[in-house]
This record gives sequence, C-alpha cells and structure tokens, in this order.
Amino acid sequence: MLVVFADGEWRNDQRHGSGVAVFANGLEYKGAWKHDKADGDGSCVYPSGDEYTGEWKNDHRCARIVCHLVCGEMQSLTNH
Repeated sequence: MLVVFADGEWRNDQRHGSGVAVFANGLEYKGAWKHDKADGDGSCVYPSGDEYTGEWKNDHRCARIVCHLVCGEMQSLTNH
C-alpha cells in the first residue's frame, strides 16, 4: 500500500518503534512497528470507520483485539 504520511521512529530507512502511517486508501495505523511492519500494540482505522485495537504481528492482527464498528457496535475477538 502507498503511504502518504508517516511519522515516528525509524531504523535503516524502515519504520521501527512507535509511529503512525496514513495510506492512500485512507487506512491509518498508530502503534508499534518492527522492520516496517505493524508489530506490537497498535490500532488501525479503516476507510469504513471501523477500528481495530490490539496486538499485531508482521502486519496482521493477532491475539485479543477490540473492534469498534461504525454502527456503534463493539466486539471483542480472539484471533489465532
């Protein structure tokens, strides 16, 4: 995905540490990065307005996450 804005910690020209990135499709991720991938605690707001907060590993949601949906519903999920 094309990044239109990024701010935070960098190492070897990659996001690494805490930071935020906004992508061309409107997706926004705030949280921990490792080797330019979402990794650790973070939250992602999708273009639809849905929000996912929890643990990330290698750019994927994992473990227990809390979902805030545009319709106002909140879900707590466990990914394996």
